Amino acid sequence: SGLRTCLSREGARDPLRWSAHRLPSDCRVATLKLGPDTVSWELECPGSGMRGKGNARLGKGSMQAETQLGGGASVDMRTKTQGRRLGPCTP
Repeated sequence: SGLRTCLSREGARDPLRWSAHRLPSDCRVATLKLGPDTVSWELECPGSGMRGKGNARLGKGSMQAETQLGGGASVDMRTKTQGRRLGPCTP
């Protein structure tokens, strides 16, 4: 079992689209670098005083990502996400 979501090709390259359930709501992508099969980013979360970075590898029908988020000595959060294509989006 896991989270199922319908993503367009563009949405799959937006870390906030598939990571939003794990990130504070005030986070925004400050820097985004796109490669042929990789995405890397830096996050800023001004309301919660947190900053982070992450990267993802997008393969044919699969995705693996890691995000690190911190805010001083008291907060250090690391998340790993794995996904696979289940089929076309359906309404």
